[in-house]
Amino acid sequence: MGAALCFDLKKNILSAPFLLGTGALFLLMLMTSCTVFNGNADQPNYNYIQFLIYADRDEMMSTYLYSDIHMFIRGFGGEWTAVFLPMLTGLACVPMICDEVNSNNFRLCVTRSGRRRYILSKLTASLITAVLMIVTAALIFGLFCLITFPSPREYLSGLEGKQLEAVRNSLSFSEYPLNALFGSRSRALVVLSRLITLSLYSAVPCMLAMIMGALTLNKFVSLSVPVMLYFAVRQLAVSAVQSAYEEMRDLPKLWFFEVRERFMYGETQFEEIMHLTTAWFYVYPIAVLLLLGVLFYRLMKRRVNV
Repeated sequence: MGAALCFDLKKNILSAPFLLGTGALFLLMLMTSCTVFNGNADQPNYNYIQFLIYADRDEMMSTYLYSDIHMFIRGFGGEWTAVFLPMLTGLACVPMICDEVNSNNFRLCVTRSGRRRYILSKLTASLITAVLMIVTAALIFGLFCLITFPSPREYLSGLEGKQLEAVRNSLSFSEYPLNALFGSRSRALVVLSRLITLSLYSAVPCMLAMIMGALTLNKFVSLSVPVMLYFAVRQLAVSAVQSAYEEMRDLPKLWFFEVRERFMYGETQFEEIMHLTTAWFYVYPIAVLLLLGVLFYRLMKRRVNV
C-alpha cells in the first residue's frame, strides 16, 4: 500500500484544493472575534485583523488574555471554522474519489494494486490530508500570534503580591491535559494539546464527507450535506446550552455536540461538564473514526467491484 498511499498523498497535498482549504481555515481563524469585553457597552467587537488595525498598545496590554498563547487559543472559537470543517478538510480528497469512480479511472489502480489496497490507500490519505490541513493552518496562525502579540511574561512586570500570584496561576495552563500530565506550565504543550484535539476532531468530519462521496459519487452533495448536518446538530446543542444558562442549571451533555465549544475548549472543559475523565474526549473521535472507516471501506468495496 506504500506506493499507492504516497501517490494519493501527493495528489491530495500538492493540489490547489489543499492550499485553498488551508488558506480558508487560516482566514476563518483571523475572522474570529478576539475582543475581551470589560463591561463597556460601547466596546467594539474586533476580529484579529480589526484588532491589529484599530487597537493600540495600551489596549493590547490591558489584560494578559491578549498574550500570544491566549490569542492562539481563542482563534479556534469561530462558529464557522468548526461548522465548515467537513467541506474544507474534504476539499482535497472527496472530489478525487468521485471523479475516479465516475470516470472508471479507478480500474487501472485496482488492477495494479488490488481493491483492498486501493480503498485503504484512499482512506488513509484522506485522514492524513485532513490532519495536515488543519495543523498547517493552525501553525501558520500560531506563528502569526507569536509575532504579533506580547508574551505572557510581559504582563507580569509591575505586578506584585496577590495580583502577581493570581496572574501566574492563570498562566499555568494546568487545565490542559499534557501540562497536567507532566506538571508543566509550558505554552508548547498547550499548543501540542490543541493540535492533537484539532487533528482528531478534523479527521471525523473529513471521513463523513468521504462516506458521502462513496455513497452519492457527487462531490457537491458530499461536501455540503455534512456541513448542514454539523450546523443542525450545533443549533440543537446551542439551544440546549442557552436554556440551561437561562434556568441556571448545569450544562447538559448535549454541550459536547456544540462543535464551536468542543473545538475551542473541549479538552479543558470536558471532564467538568460531561463528568467523565478527559481520556474519553480522545476515545470518542478515535472510536468514531474506526466505525466510519469500516463503513467507508464497505461502501467503496461495492463501488470499485471490477
